[in-house]
Amino acid sequence: MRKKLAAVIATFICLSTALFGCNPSDGGSGNSTDKVDTTQTQLYVYVYSRGYGSEYLYKLKERYEALHANDVYETGKKGVQIRINVSDDNSATKYAENVKNQKDDVFFAEDSYYRALANAGALLDITDAVTKESEYDGKTVASKFNAHQDAYLKVNEKYYGVPHYQGEYGFVYDADLFEKKGYYFKDGYTVADGFVANKYDSAQYGEYYSDEMFVSAGDKTTKRTAGPDRIEGTADDGLPTTYDEFFFLLEHIAANNDIPVSWAGSYYDGYLNLLTHSLTTDYEGFDDMSLNYTFNGTDSEMIKLDADGKIVKNAAGVAETESVTVSESNASEVRRQAGLYKALQFMNNLINTDRYHVGDNYAFASFEHTANQEKFLWSSLQSGASVAMIADGIWWQREATQVFKDIVSAKGEAYSANNRNLGWLPLPKATVEKRDADNGKTTHNDIMNSFIFARAGIEDYKKDLARDFIKFACSDESLVEFTTETNTLKALTYTLSTEEQNKLTPFGRSLYKACLNEKSSTIYPYSSSSKYLNNVSRYNKEYYNVSVTQSVARLLRTTYQSGKTFNVSYADTAFESINKYFANAFN
Repeated sequence: MRKKLAAVIATFICLSTALFGCNPSDGGSGNSTDKVDTTQTQLYVYVYSRGYGSEYLYKLKERYEALHANDVYETGKKGVQIRINVSDDNSATKYAENVKNQKDDVFFAEDSYYRALANAGALLDITDAVTKESEYDGKTVASKFNAHQDAYLKVNEKYYGVPHYQGEYGFVYDADLFEKKGYYFKDGYTVADGFVANKYDSAQYGEYYSDEMFVSAGDKTTKRTAGPDRIEGTADDGLPTTYDEFFFLLEHIAANNDIPVSWAGSYYDGYLNLLTHSLTTDYEGFDDMSLNYTFNGTDSEMIKLDADGKIVKNAAGVAETESVTVSESNASEVRRQAGLYKALQFMNNLINTDRYHVGDNYAFASFEHTANQEKFLWSSLQSGASVAMIADGIWWQREATQVFKDIVSAKGEAYSANNRNLGWLPLPKATVEKRDADNGKTTHNDIMNSFIFARAGIEDYKKDLARDFIKFACSDESLVEFTTETNTLKALTYTLSTEEQNKLTPFGRSLYKACLNEKSSTIYPYSSSSKYLNNVSRYNKEYYNVSVTQSVARLLRTTYQSGKTFNVSYADTAFESINKYFANAFN
């Protein structure tokens, strides 16, 4: 997903440079390998393929064509042929004029400004397909939206699109390596054992670390802590539950001569900025994080700033907080959220020592996301240091398809994606108090702005066909098929049976259980606020920037030198700079 991540700094999502072309042989832009069947009606479908691929859409196509083989949409023709245009250019669906000028009928898009497209008349009204009970599963598509999505998607009481996939950034861990090396906390360990919570001045935790906190290498019998979900006997037992525990784990991994965390050096600012976003979201929770899009509500834990924009601290050096009501008139105040401050402290600790990562993580051009994934998957199968975790998006495994094939070719099926025990690491909580208060509750953030919609200007005889195809794509069967094919998630409410979960890879199951459970919720970058809509491109692009050009990640590693450890925290500087910049950033 190189092009996706190259521009993720700019939009939270991806931009690419490939041209959006059309196939002149059939008058549309389909690039399907099948020839045009002149006895059938053609429906041209665009799919943005970076990260999540297009295989799921070909499966959808096959089922839909078979189901409607005898339906008549045009006089003298029977059946429908879905012509798929696989593209890596999401600018084709980003702006209204682009959509209006395309020859495709239906779009499976990413990074699209849905509200702007709908308000400009570029999208087909699909209200009936969304609100009426579907013959495909007996449900309405609208019943699969949460309230936040529904409010955004409804424009003048009509629907013009539906959510597609979702995605977030976090940590992927090698559970096989964790078992082999004993990278799990013993039951009975508490965060207060020898450590001053929230003292982030030290870049290293070594003086507090003890390997007695962890189970022994290969030990599967010693009881582990209840893990992030706070339930004993589940797959996350022994994983870190707080920021402090996370860094103790990194110390333990480093002490065993492995590499704790790695990320793509070419796009380090995009990866780290969006990891900051994930940490902020989980700290704030659904209601408070929603203020970043609604600008309407009160957050009781905002960091105090003095008249000069500096953090106000008490005698013990701890940042003071206050309650702030946010509205469109003071929207920039939302940047004072404590979750952002905590996340910056976390990122500062992660960045400021090579003990926790490798120098390649800051090699701008030479260490791309695919190289990072390859290093992660191969390292534990070879001599030398193993990479225990990578920072990446939930789509990483599909991106690494060829790497898995190469490993299977060299070492056998035991090392395939279906057999490697790789997991999605639940994000740790900032403090013990926060962990206990949340009690396993998690809040995830989607960064994709991914939608399915149809072009308003398609031929009249195909409009109902386009609406029906979108409805079919949102049926329960189709949602499950997407997840089992991609091992990622749709941005709708649905569940997988145990049998269906067993079709997933170990990573896919881990992701599903972490993100789609009764204790989890997801924030989508949707807003009806005029303040947000008037600044949507800049707002997303500059979320964690400290200026129009400088990202937080770059500020935090300003004095970074390979092999060095710095005992200075830049989290305060970054937080103050963000708030100074956003005070006058928006119209």
